[in-house]
Amino acid sequence: MSIADVISLINQTEADGVVDRYAIGGAVGATFYLQRIIESKRAWRRSLAQRPVAEKLALLDELRDRARAIRAAATRRKVVRLRASPPGYRIKPRKD
Repeated sequence: MSIADVISLINQTEADGVVDRYAIGGAVGATFYLQRIIESKRAWRRSLAQRPVAEKLALLDELRDRARAIRAAATRRKVVRLRASPPGYRIKPRKD
């Protein structure tokens, strides 16, 4: 049974009144948008391919500047360093 069959079956149970409303989450829920995302990315890539070389180079410069700004902001953040070894614990000797 494919995902489409399962969705169709769930939709039919909702139409029959067996369930009121349902939600699908996670990876299965994302499959509803996957085709639209792929089509959008392809359209974006086609539009980029049609742009003049100078415009493409300007986009690369903007991306490089953005990456540098992100990297600089990340290095300015306070970094919490963990100890290389755990602190020593006081262990009382057992009295037998």
